[in-house]
Amino acid sequence: MSPSKTYNLVGLKCAFAIIPDAKLRERYERAARGIVTELNVLGMVACEAAYRFGKPWHDALRIYLRGNRDMVHDAVRDIPGLSCQHIEATYLAWIDCREKSIKDPYQHFLERGLVLSDGRHFDGSGFLRLNFGCPRAT
Repeated sequence: MSPSKTYNLVGLKCAFAIIPDAKLRERYERAARGIVTELNVLGMVACEAAYRFGKPWHDALRIYLRGNRDMVHDAVRDIPGLSCQHIEATYLAWIDCREKSIKDPYQHFLERGLVLSDGRHFDGSGFLRLNFGCPRAT
């Protein structure tokens, strides 16, 4: 687990695992040696602060992201040939462009000033990925 994405603490390397089973924990620790770095003090303090005091901020963030999600859904729905599944657990929208008959959806939207992630990189030809975890002005 980690507060990394939710609280933007990725660089502090403060992920952790809760493994009650002693044998499984030992296997995990053995496999992680040399791969998983040790926690640093700043990361530990930031992790504790995020989980202890961050709930009001997190609640507000979730409301804001829901608004972004709804804005994306409305915009996609209004463009003939595009669709998007309802999103509940992430801030990434997968836009289905297959009915639009565009040879290269990524290039099509790029030429119109919209930079999205090409679905082909995620084994999703005909799809675009839009990260809406950003300020609405963006």
